Amino acid sequence: MLTNLADCIPTMARARKAATLLTKPEIEEILEPLHQCEKRLREGVATEDQVIILASNMRIALAIEDQGIIRGLRHHLQPALDALETVHARANATGCWVPTALWFHELDAVRVGLEMFGHQLRRLSARELHQAVRKVITRTQSQGIATVHAQPKDVGLLAAGAAA
Repeated sequence: MLTNLADCIPTMARARKAATLLTKPEIEEILEPLHQCEKRLREGVATEDQVIILASNMRIALAIEDQGIIRGLRHHLQPALDALETVHARANATGCWVPTALWFHELDAVRVGLEMFGHQLRRLSARELHQAVRKVITRTQSQGIATVHAQPKDVGLLAAGAAA
Protein backbone atom coordinates (compact mmCIF):
# COMPACT_ATOMS: atom_id res chain seq x y z
CA MET A 1 0.00 0.00 0.00
CA LEU A 2 1.21 3.50 -0.79
CA THR A 3 2.24 5.53 2.20
CA ASN A 4 2.77 8.80 0.35
CA LEU A 5 0.60 9.50 -2.69
CA ALA A 6 2.74 12.54 -3.58
CA ASP A 7 5.65 10.20 -4.42
CA CYS A 8 3.59 8.66 -7.24
CA ILE A 9 2.41 11.87 -8.89
CA PRO A 10 5.61 12.70 -10.81
CA THR A 11 5.74 9.12 -12.06
CA MET A 12 2.11 9.27 -13.19
CA ALA A 13 2.64 12.64 -14.87
CA ARG A 14 5.66 11.27 -16.74
CA ALA A 15 3.74 8.17 -17.76
CA ARG A 16 0.76 10.20 -18.97
CA LYS A 17 2.96 12.57 -20.95
CA ALA A 18 4.88 9.70 -22.57
CA ALA A 19 1.66 7.89 -23.49
CA THR A 20 -0.11 10.83 -25.15
CA LEU A 21 0.03 11.39 -28.87
CA LEU A 22 2.21 14.18 -30.19
CA THR A 23 0.32 17.44 -30.54
CA LYS A 24 -0.09 19.26 -33.83
CA PRO A 25 2.42 22.00 -32.82
CA GLU A 26 4.95 19.34 -31.81
CA ILE A 27 4.53 17.58 -35.15
CA GLU A 28 4.90 20.86 -37.04
CA GLU A 29 8.04 21.67 -35.04
CA ILE A 30 9.52 18.40 -36.26
CA LEU A 31 8.32 18.58 -39.87
CA GLU A 32 8.83 22.27 -40.74
CA PRO A 33 12.66 22.13 -40.84
CA LEU A 34 12.41 18.90 -42.84
CA HIS A 35 10.16 20.57 -45.39
CA GLN A 36 12.63 23.45 -45.63
CA CYS A 37 15.50 21.00 -46.19
CA GLU A 38 13.44 19.17 -48.82
CA LYS A 39 12.73 22.49 -50.54
CA ARG A 40 16.46 23.26 -50.75
CA LEU A 41 17.08 19.76 -52.06
CA ARG A 42 14.38 20.22 -54.72
CA GLU A 43 15.97 23.54 -55.73
CA GLY A 44 19.36 21.84 -56.11
CA VAL A 45 21.03 24.03 -53.48
CA ALA A 46 20.91 21.81 -50.38
CA THR A 47 23.85 21.76 -48.01
CA GLU A 48 25.37 18.53 -46.81
CA ASP A 49 23.83 19.08 -43.36
CA GLN A 50 20.37 19.41 -44.89
CA VAL A 51 20.72 16.11 -46.73
CA ILE A 52 22.03 14.42 -43.58
CA ILE A 53 19.09 15.78 -41.56
CA LEU A 54 16.61 14.36 -44.07
CA ALA A 55 18.39 10.99 -44.15
CA SER A 56 18.53 10.86 -40.33
CA ASN A 57 14.80 11.42 -40.12
CA MET A 58 14.16 8.69 -42.69
CA ARG A 59 16.23 6.39 -40.46
CA ILE A 60 14.02 7.40 -37.52
CA ALA A 61 10.93 6.65 -39.62
CA LEU A 62 12.35 3.21 -40.44
CA ALA A 63 13.06 2.63 -36.73
CA ILE A 64 9.41 3.45 -36.01
CA GLU A 65 8.49 0.86 -38.64
CA ASP A 66 10.82 -1.66 -36.96
CA GLN A 67 9.12 -1.06 -33.58
CA GLY A 68 5.90 -2.35 -35.12
CA ILE A 69 3.88 0.66 -34.00
CA ILE A 70 2.92 1.73 -37.51
CA ARG A 71 3.67 -0.88 -40.12
CA GLY A 72 3.51 -1.13 -43.88
CA LEU A 73 5.43 2.02 -44.84
CA ARG A 74 8.88 0.51 -45.41
CA HIS A 75 8.33 0.38 -49.19
CA HIS A 76 7.94 4.20 -49.09
CA LEU A 77 10.59 5.02 -46.48
CA GLN A 78 13.47 2.88 -47.75
CA PRO A 79 13.44 4.40 -51.28
CA ALA A 80 13.56 7.87 -49.68
CA LEU A 81 16.61 6.91 -47.62
CA ASP A 82 18.24 5.26 -50.65
CA ALA A 83 17.65 8.41 -52.73
CA LEU A 84 19.16 10.63 -50.02
CA GLU A 85 22.21 8.39 -49.71
CA THR A 86 22.65 8.48 -53.51
CA VAL A 87 22.38 12.27 -53.55
CA HIS A 88 24.90 12.50 -50.71
CA ALA A 89 27.37 10.27 -52.55
CA ARG A 90 26.90 12.17 -55.83
CA ALA A 91 27.35 15.59 -54.19
CA ASN A 92 30.50 14.38 -52.41
CA ALA A 93 31.97 12.61 -55.46
CA THR A 94 34.81 15.14 -55.73
CA GLY A 95 35.60 14.98 -52.03
CA CYS A 96 34.04 18.40 -51.51
CA TRP A 97 30.31 19.05 -51.22
CA VAL A 98 28.85 20.34 -54.49
CA PRO A 99 25.04 20.69 -54.50
CA THR A 100 23.51 18.50 -57.15
CA ALA A 101 20.28 18.34 -59.09
CA LEU A 102 18.01 15.40 -58.39
CA TRP A 103 16.28 13.00 -60.70
CA PHE A 104 12.49 12.99 -60.59
CA HIS A 105 12.34 9.57 -58.91
CA GLU A 106 14.68 10.83 -56.15
CA LEU A 107 12.55 13.93 -55.57
CA ASP A 108 9.39 11.86 -55.51
CA ALA A 109 10.85 9.29 -53.10
CA VAL A 110 11.94 11.99 -50.64
CA ARG A 111 8.58 13.78 -50.86
CA VAL A 112 6.65 10.56 -50.25
CA GLY A 113 9.02 9.55 -47.45
CA LEU A 114 8.37 12.86 -45.66
CA GLU A 115 4.62 12.43 -46.10
CA MET A 116 4.81 8.96 -44.57
CA PHE A 117 6.95 10.24 -41.69
CA GLY A 118 4.28 12.87 -41.00
CA HIS A 119 1.66 10.10 -41.08
CA GLN A 120 3.68 8.17 -38.48
CA LEU A 121 4.14 11.21 -36.24
CA ARG A 122 0.38 11.81 -36.07
CA ARG A 123 -0.06 8.34 -34.58
CA LEU A 124 2.91 8.18 -32.19
CA SER A 125 3.29 8.89 -28.52
CA ALA A 126 6.24 10.92 -27.30
CA ARG A 127 7.73 7.78 -25.73
CA GLU A 128 7.52 5.82 -28.98
CA LEU A 129 9.21 8.63 -30.91
CA HIS A 130 11.99 8.96 -28.31
CA GLN A 131 12.56 5.19 -28.38
CA ALA A 132 12.99 5.27 -32.16
CA VAL A 133 15.35 8.27 -31.94
CA ARG A 134 17.44 6.55 -29.25
CA LYS A 135 17.61 3.41 -31.38
CA VAL A 136 18.94 5.36 -34.39
CA ILE A 137 21.45 7.27 -32.27
CA THR A 138 22.72 4.08 -30.64
CA ARG A 139 23.00 2.28 -33.98
CA THR A 140 24.84 5.22 -35.54
CA GLN A 141 27.28 5.57 -32.65
CA SER A 142 27.93 1.83 -32.61
CA GLN A 143 29.14 2.19 -36.21
CA GLY A 144 31.69 4.76 -35.06
CA ILE A 145 29.84 7.70 -36.60
CA ALA A 146 29.59 10.90 -34.58
CA THR A 147 26.11 12.19 -33.79
CA VAL A 148 25.04 15.78 -33.20
CA HIS A 149 21.84 16.84 -31.46
CA ALA A 150 20.40 19.89 -33.19
CA GLN A 151 17.27 21.87 -32.44
CA PRO A 152 15.14 23.05 -35.38
CA LYS A 153 16.20 26.64 -34.73
CA ASP A 154 19.85 25.58 -35.02
CA VAL A 155 19.43 23.94 -38.41
CA GLY A 156 20.91 26.06 -41.18
CA LEU A 157 18.16 26.38 -43.75
CA LEU A 158 20.03 28.62 -46.15
CA ALA A 159 20.95 27.40 -49.60
CA ALA A 160 24.46 26.05 -50.13
CA GLY A 161 26.83 28.92 -50.85
CA ALA A 162 24.40 31.57 -49.55
CA ALA A 163 25.69 34.22 -47.18
CA ALA A 164 24.18 34.13 -43.69
